[in-house]
Amino acid sequence: MALRSASLRRAVTGFAFKALSAPLEKACRLLVVFVVAPALGATAFGTYQFATTVALMLTALAGFGLGPWTTRALARDRDGLHAVMAAGLRLRAFAAIPFLALLGLVAWREDAGDARWAMIVLGVAALAHSFVDYYGAILRGREDFRQEAAMNAVRALSTTLCALGAFFVTRSLMGLATGIAVGSLASAVWGLWYVPHVYRDARHGSTVSQTDAVRVVRDVLREAGPLWLSGLLATLYFRTDILFVRYFAGEAEVGSYAAAYRIFEATMLLPSTVMHVAFPRLARAHTEQHPARQVELPLTLLLVALGVIVAVLLVAADAGVVRALLGPAFARSEAPLRVLACTVPVMFASYAVGDFVIARGREAWLVRVLGAMLALNVVLNLLMVPRMGGTGAAWSTLVTEVAFVACGIALLARGLNRGKTTREGAS
Repeated sequence: MALRSASLRRAVTGFAFKALSAPLEKACRLLVVFVVAPALGATAFGTYQFATTVALMLTALAGFGLGPWTTRALARDRDGLHAVMAAGLRLRAFAAIPFLALLGLVAWREDAGDARWAMIVLGVAALAHSFVDYYGAILRGREDFRQEAAMNAVRALSTTLCALGAFFVTRSLMGLATGIAVGSLASAVWGLWYVPHVYRDARHGSTVSQTDAVRVVRDVLREAGPLWLSGLLATLYFRTDILFVRYFAGEAEVGSYAAAYRIFEATMLLPSTVMHVAFPRLARAHTEQHPARQVELPLTLLLVALGVIVAVLLVAADAGVVRALLGPAFARSEAPLRVLACTVPVMFASYAVGDFVIARGREAWLVRVLGAMLALNVVLNLLMVPRMGGTGAAWSTLVTEVAFVACGIALLARGLNRGKTTREGAS
């Protein structure tokens, strides 16, 4: 009973800190968009979004699945902190080498000077963010949610203040990119000090042997592959539309579509928070042989209902939101925002389905289905973006999310029927 109460307290505490830090991070990102986009205009803002997207894709490519592997490893073995941290930070630093090489190659192929230099500077910022994300993975593995929230808050505030400060001084894309990079590097340096400081008492007298370091690296290379691949596919799946819009419709259309997508993306805070709280219960329902649908169906209905409410509000306010926050230069954001608003209930259900599959231990399915969804999304973008621009990319997102949810429901239903047959045979 005491163990269960302690577990409940940790879950409630973790949710409380998540509920405080996650909205702050989202608010900071939206503040940058709403301040910078009208001043830059659709074309320059599109250049900024394209450079950011490329940097994020390259970061995912060089991620090696270190973050989720570290969280899982530390959750299973709290005594392995120093070996995991030492090996993980070394691998993270090693991954920076191919990342910077790829970044330089992609930037060199850019014709426009602004896009080239913005991509390089924002790539450095993304690399710094990847280190902060890794520190967060360490803290989550130790269930130190308060420290994780503090670190993420420092990152959000430092990046936002530096970005807006540099932009107000220069009123340029390069000023914005430089401010983001300075804030990101500052938060990475602070995290490099902060995480060892949190565990300074446990660090005294502890050493990591060469054998332990080699063992951890071997475990990472063996176990993190599927996690890395699924994360990479998810990043490509959600970000590739920006590349198609830029190629077929130009920078201004990228700016308009990205502004609508940022507003749409902000609504995802709601399902992610709900599933963060519900996931432990989902895992217990599966391992204890309880009918999973007793938990999954109410959660799905709740999220879809919330998604419908959010979608109605977005559709009703889309023109007012775009014009009030971004100005008339972003009038073309209204059409894709309406389509993305219709995607909200489906995306809320998508969050639920993804966590249901993971709770049942079917992570390998995610790799296959995300690969299929990426292929579908590419085909849809090739068909729709040349004719419809950003609105076509929004429709591609909607259709792909419907397909993902349908595949997930089919898999979950097959699992339920298989479990029912097994129980009937046993009785």
